[in-house]
Amino acid sequence: MEAFLREEPLVPEGMWFCPQCKKQRQATNIRNSMQQLYELYALINHSGGMGSGHYTAHIKLPDENRWYNFNATHVSSISEDEVCPGAAYVLFYRRVKTNNTSTSN
Repeated sequence: MEAFLREEPLVPEGMWFCPQCKKQRQATNIRNSMQQLYELYALINHSGGMGSGHYTAHIKLPDENRWYNFNATHVSSISEDEVCPGAAYVLFYRRVKTNNTSTSN
């Protein structure tokens, strides 16, 4: 996350074009440096090999504040301890609402 928030100078090929002086200018890409908080709300697991396998999903419903396991045709409630991001194929995060920001995906 730190690397994402760092200033980075634009390379010569990506220099900024100034509309006032009509010249390419060295610039810095500055990302929002405010502290952001994110919460994991879903993940997709894959088991098996590269050629075949099985996908399951763990999703936290915000209205219920509960996790669910989606496995083919079966959905079951699971505890937070059963959610295993270490085995995840894709992770989904949402920004946690603070005084200055709203929740977004």
